Amino acid sequence: MYTGPINRYNRMHGNGVFWFNTGDVYLGQFSEGYLHGVGCMTIHMDDGSKQVLRGFFHKNEYVGTENIPDDLEDDILA
Repeated sequence: MYTGPINRYNRMHGNGVFWFNTGDVYLGQFSEGYLHGVGCMTIHMDDGSKQVLRGFFHKNEYVGTENIPDDLEDDILA
């Protein structure tokens, strides 16, 4: 389930929250339907613990706080 703005193509775009069927939650920036930009994802692990990822996401992939793809800035500025 998603809460936040959508673009004219009905895709998640801007700042929002996405709840996965697994119970995981992403709070952050979206672009053209992707988790893309700065965000925080809480992942529920099999042992009952939680893992929190904070930093940059690039087209649904967590890239951390330092390992930013070379084209990330180009995507943001485009």
